[in-house]
Amino acid sequence: MKTALLINRLIQQDLKHNQLLAGLEALGFTDNGLQHLGIHTLIEKLMEVPPEAHNNWATVYFNFLERAQYYPLSPQGEALLPLAEDCYRQLQSVVAR
Repeated sequence: MKTALLINRLIQQDLKHNQLLAGLEALGFTDNGLQHLGIHTLIEKLMEVPPEAHNNWATVYFNFLERAQYYPLSPQGEALLPLAEDCYRQLQSVVAR
């Protein structure tokens, strides 16, 4: 699997997981930040984000995680694929600066 495709799918799955967490929080179940999978750390390494770009990269990434809760739920997260692809493009532009 090519790295770009792998990163897109990892982002997609992290967005889906964040939908679950946001849904549980809306029902009154809070995880106090303990249930994040840390996929962003893996993606950051795969993208070879330079240290000076870390903060901007993380801001973009976590903004997309927040947006996921407003997308429809789907069994494999297929509704999130366009959001994941947009996230990846924006993350690439942060790294390219």
